[in-house]
Amino acid sequence: MEKRKLFLFMLVAFFVVCFAVNVDALEVTEDLTLDSDITDEIIIPSGKTVTLNLGGKTITAPSGKVAITNNGVLTIEGSGNVIANGNYAVLNHGANLTINGGSYSKTDPAATQSLISNGWYTNSDNVSGDFSEMIINAGSFDGGSYTAIKNDSFGKMIINGGTFNTTPSVSGSITTYNVVGLQEAGKSLVINGGTFNATLEIQNYASVAGEEKIDTINAGTFNGAVNFKAANATAAVKSGTVKVSIAANPVFNSNLSIANTGAPSGTVPFVIEKLDVKKLGGGLSLSGKSTDYRMPGVNLEGMNIGGKLTLSYVEASTVKNSTVNSDISAGDITLDNVKAKSLGSNNKDVVQNVKNSNIVWLKQGANHPVTLNVTDSTVGKIAPSNNGNTVQYIDTINLDGVTIAADEGNDLATGELILNGGDVNIKNSSVEKISIPKKPRADVNVTVEDGSVVNTILNNRVDESTSEVVINLPENYELQEDGSVVTPISSATVTLAKASYEWTGKEIKPAVTVKLLNKVLVNGKDYTVSYKNNKNVGTATVVITGKSGYNGSITKTFGITPIKFTVNNTKMNNLVVNKLYTKKAVKQNISFVCNGKTLKEGTDYVVKYENNVNIGKAIISVIGKGNYSGKIRRSFYIKPVKIAIKSITTKGNSITFHYYAPAGGVKYQVAYKQAGNKKWKFANTSKTYYKARYLKYNTKYYLKVRPYKVVDGLTFYGAWSDVKTKTIRK
Repeated sequence: MEKRKLFLFMLVAFFVVCFAVNVDALEVTEDLTLDSDITDEIIIPSGKTVTLNLGGKTITAPSGKVAITNNGVLTIEGSGNVIANGNYAVLNHGANLTINGGSYSKTDPAATQSLISNGWYTNSDNVSGDFSEMIINAGSFDGGSYTAIKNDSFGKMIINGGTFNTTPSVSGSITTYNVVGLQEAGKSLVINGGTFNATLEIQNYASVAGEEKIDTINAGTFNGAVNFKAANATAAVKSGTVKVSIAANPVFNSNLSIANTGAPSGTVPFVIEKLDVKKLGGGLSLSGKSTDYRMPGVNLEGMNIGGKLTLSYVEASTVKNSTVNSDISAGDITLDNVKAKSLGSNNKDVVQNVKNSNIVWLKQGANHPVTLNVTDSTVGKIAPSNNGNTVQYIDTINLDGVTIAADEGNDLATGELILNGGDVNIKNSSVEKISIPKKPRADVNVTVEDGSVVNTILNNRVDESTSEVVINLPENYELQEDGSVVTPISSATVTLAKASYEWTGKEIKPAVTVKLLNKVLVNGKDYTVSYKNNKNVGTATVVITGKSGYNGSITKTFGITPIKFTVNNTKMNNLVVNKLYTKKAVKQNISFVCNGKTLKEGTDYVVKYENNVNIGKAIISVIGKGNYSGKIRRSFYIKPVKIAIKSITTKGNSITFHYYAPAGGVKYQVAYKQAGNKKWKFANTSKTYYKARYLKYNTKYYLKVRPYKVVDGLTFYGAWSDVKTKTIRK
């Protein structure tokens, strides 16, 4: 059955499709679901809204015709195929086209026509200036060796999903053309998803002067390069501004490029409104048109760039806390905590600042002058590179807190500062080697400040008629004939294991660390160590004397402190806790031990007393001397002496007994008890006698007395007198 008869049959049978026969085209005005493959051109008229369900079937365009042309509102859905044959598979000139599925391809993969087209090729095709909008939510788009999706003049495009492919042409070319070509984005190009398996070219043609457009990538996986381009130099191009907004979610597995190189002179069409993506599988390139028409500067932070970073004709920019896994080429730029293979200038009259970074090679690839400021960084090499047949040089190099050292396994990191001209200032830095060629291109002026280390300076200049070479070294630095530089070791930092040691009776030799900038020197190779006054208590001295590539000496001191008495390391022997009052100072006959060693009084310690005359609590203190320090205090007690009962008398049923009065201002405690009783009766008195009353006749009593004194709330008793007895007779 012929195609038209098939469609007439479908119309009659299902009353779904209304179409008019117009030579080689079918106008579809109502929703349609295909139930068989067809080869024809389908047109959706203006003002019509149609849903086309591919139904798993295939639409093949007639030779040179468009498979599906939308002039109204069209939704394509369902599985199935749409095949182009020398022209577009789908052309959208309508208000809206939404693609929710299907597979789109070409009969001839080498055909140069785009697969899907949205908008108009030229202004003359769209005199009304109307915009066409295309939304792609799903589908597979294979453009062969040319464009899979093209968004043309006066076209809006939103891509939410789908897979987009191009392949090398049948002629064997390895070039893959753009997956999406944006020539006129209108107000926006938005990519919210999808997988792009070849180069994505986003070209921005300004057909209306002063127009502003926004290119936005919010998500998606980009396995090929993504290139944002300003308009190329065609007569139709007018001045305009394009804003680029790239969120953090897209996955870029290849290069990302934003280039103004095709912009009309006098304009800066690209403004990077957002660049939040933190990881790129390939390189990042931002390019202005020329020195006069630069792209605005950018601030890149926290990025991991898999390839090169190129900022060409871009205003002063900053890269911070990032890793570039290849080279950086830029003009005015500041790197802060950046790791990269190399940094080179692609423009003259620029200043490049490198701080807190690790760069293998700092080089110069553009015509001088360039100023390079490097602080607190590690560099493998600073050297010019060839620009054509001309060897370049860096006009001014300022180093502060920089280490230039070779990196094993990296051929570029030679530890050299190669100078073909320019002024170099080295401060607080370490450089393995400075090399100057036989015929430097310009004057070389090197100034090394005190505190820096340059191991070798090779001045190979042989012709005095060529540029002048001046090497300024600080005092006490010595440049040898072989190019080696002897550095004063006084510039080094010396650290002792400890600043103070306790006396041991033996020589104390603390470990020494000598560090010159970031280099730790070796004892015996770079310096020797000697000690003075390092046995006894006091201030000891360490002398570090340079050798080989270092001269002079540096002195450090450390303290030897006495052993401090503590409760744990000392012991006081022979201390008598209770001593008797003598009217004189009461002392102790002790021996004192520290760390198991019996010390000598007067040499190792002195003894002092407190409150050691009167009755009460006395203190003995042992105070360190010489190689010992600190104080240990112990207490002992001075008690009243023992007294005796002088006489005992009775009268009636009372007993009076008298006792001696010792010195020391004491009082007395008396005690008595009846024979046969266990308990004593006690009484306190300040008198030297005591009368016990109301006793029993013909009864024997026992009597005793002792002195006491109250000091600071404590009662100090003397010993009891001998017990006396007395019987009361009636």
